[in-house]
Amino acid sequence: MPSRPRLTPRLQTVFKACMALLGLLSVVIILLVAGEIYSVRSLRAYSGRFFELQGDRYVAVHPAMIPGSFGRTKRPGEFRVFALGGSAMMGTPYVHQMYDRISTLFNLLAAPNEGGIPTWLAAFLKAAMKTRGREVSVVNAAMGGLDLAYVLAAAKEIVEVGEPDALVVMSGNNERAGPLFSGYDLKDRRTFPQAMKDLTAAYSKNMAELAKLAKERNVDLYVLTVPVNIRDWKPADIVDFDEAKASELSNAGRCRDILRLPAASGMENSLQAYLAAKCWDAGDRPDIARPLYLKARDLDKSFKRARSGWNAVVRGLKGPRVHVLDMERIVEEYAADGLPGSDLFLDECHFRLEGNRMAGFEIGRAIALDQGIPPTLFDGLRDLDIRIWTPRQLTALYILKIVKWQRLKWFSLARRVRGDENIKTLIRNYEQAYEDHQAVDWVMKLQLKSAYRHLAGRDRVDKRPRDASAAPRRGGSSSP
Repeated sequence: MPSRPRLTPRLQTVFKACMALLGLLSVVIILLVAGEIYSVRSLRAYSGRFFELQGDRYVAVHPAMIPGSFGRTKRPGEFRVFALGGSAMMGTPYVHQMYDRISTLFNLLAAPNEGGIPTWLAAFLKAAMKTRGREVSVVNAAMGGLDLAYVLAAAKEIVEVGEPDALVVMSGNNERAGPLFSGYDLKDRRTFPQAMKDLTAAYSKNMAELAKLAKERNVDLYVLTVPVNIRDWKPADIVDFDEAKASELSNAGRCRDILRLPAASGMENSLQAYLAAKCWDAGDRPDIARPLYLKARDLDKSFKRARSGWNAVVRGLKGPRVHVLDMERIVEEYAADGLPGSDLFLDECHFRLEGNRMAGFEIGRAIALDQGIPPTLFDGLRDLDIRIWTPRQLTALYILKIVKWQRLKWFSLARRVRGDENIKTLIRNYEQAYEDHQAVDWVMKLQLKSAYRHLAGRDRVDKRPRDASAAPRRGGSSSP
């Protein structure tokens, strides 16, 4: 019997070294992922201040915020705005929260923190207000992953130390029952309606407190309804109906029959509504699809998107210093067919870069008009171009995105067993963002290109013509 070839001592040493390196790398990856999960889950345990005085400036110290600061004393003529809310307002994924040291390799990568709504809001307001000889400061005080109760707490601290002229609030994607990111018990959907009532009541109470705070402290409060991805985000639910039959009905164009399929629980199912909406959408009936998409969003058990009830609370908010900006309706005007999806969002609720630009323009327009800036002057700023990132920062941003895409792909291998389409959608959208921006050619090499020259040609969000019969874009001030 011929003997099997044996490795030379040198090859054996190399093999053992490679295996040891692979083992070490596996341990490091496990520790980093575990550390990141712990960091995210510890956000709600933080009970300290949001800003601390360091020298002559107040500096953000809350781990859910991005690095930022503002002067202890407001300069003469300074118009100071604070942007508050969750990660959609903050600018994820173009910004990095302070707890997120792991994904930035413990700050070895100089992660940029520009590109979110506050960045664009500052650019548009500065350009408009300089015509009145006023200096503008916009502070990004939003917090990723936290709910309106935290926004209210931050606002109370800001009015004490920040001398704000205006607070801009867009919050609603993080109102959840249970611990952070735990979602809801899908095995007991009987309690879901009551959970919605309780969360809506808490949301309404906190919004009323914000309006009261603005009145007492004589600060303008701009409150936004919350837009989300309804067209291209599959809701989470238990499949207690014949999903194969639903697909068969959809292929046959029998959209109405999808909702007639019996559900074992006897309760409305978000997936049925979503599949019916997709069916009507494929048949070029966005008018019928829209209410079904909204129903699917409102019945979604993942608790990561604002509900119709919470936006209704915002629309009904009143107060002498309250200004309601119906961002949900505005985004529908920009979206293809009036159905916000992957054309504006990277995932369930976070805008693409140009979506942030669009939101910043619309918020800035509302504030500027209330400050006496002529609408024709502000509308002339729509194509204002700014340099957000230096080449070094831009390279760092896209290195972080590449890491994120790969991690999502690894994660999706396990999730795909359960048929989770959202992870694949998320990966596809991030890769599309890379293609849109064309900042880094990661197949050949990290070759820096002009992100904004390309954005101006391909990733610009064009406003759809407004229907004269459409609802008003903004509610304006409710003051007499």
